[in-house]
Amino acid sequence: MRFRDTLILFTKTPRLCRVKTRMWPALSHRQCLYFHRTATQFLYKSFANNKHFNLKIYSTENFTRISSPMPKKFAIQQGIDLGARMHHAMQTELQFAERVLVIGSDCILINKDYIYTCFNKLVTHKDLVLGAANDGGYVLIGARKVSKALFNNTQWGSSMVLNTTSKNANKLGYDVHVMPELIDADSVADLYEMAKQEKLPVWAMPLLQNN
Repeated sequence: MRFRDTLILFTKTPRLCRVKTRMWPALSHRQCLYFHRTATQFLYKSFANNKHFNLKIYSTENFTRISSPMPKKFAIQQGIDLGARMHHAMQTELQFAERVLVIGSDCILINKDYIYTCFNKLVTHKDLVLGAANDGGYVLIGARKVSKALFNNTQWGSSMVLNTTSKNANKLGYDVHVMPELIDADSVADLYEMAKQEKLPVWAMPLLQNN
């Protein structure tokens, strides 16, 4: 089946001491691994079975341990930094779809309504949609067209990522829509904030019991 819309899930191969490192030492390395793997599975299962858009996983390595059996729609990230990897993935998928969105495996608050709204913004002739994150970055980026210059001069992981990408988009003449802010689960403090707002999934609650 050919889809006009493709959702790309960016994730890292789950390896001990290599994922969610900013949650350590508040969480053990095994707890960090558990969160990363379960968050990826949670998002994958949330969007895998739908009739409205294609879902494709881009991982850092060929073996992701995301699910069993391995998802068929899978590719390897390519590029020297996050911007280059996202550009490659978006440019690749735009050869087969009219609109693409990229999400990471950190924002477990993204749901189907949020995704549908972002795709609809692109349908109504927005060139770019960004999902604002609570840390100054973004939890989602989507486009109908993409340029390498969109990711120029970006200090990944800083509080200026959203601002920098927005400025780059304006220089390119893109019509940009910014979605309401969501919590990006980068730290244990973020998990506590989600719990405070009663938005933390049940599977993540045990991680806070000993903190």
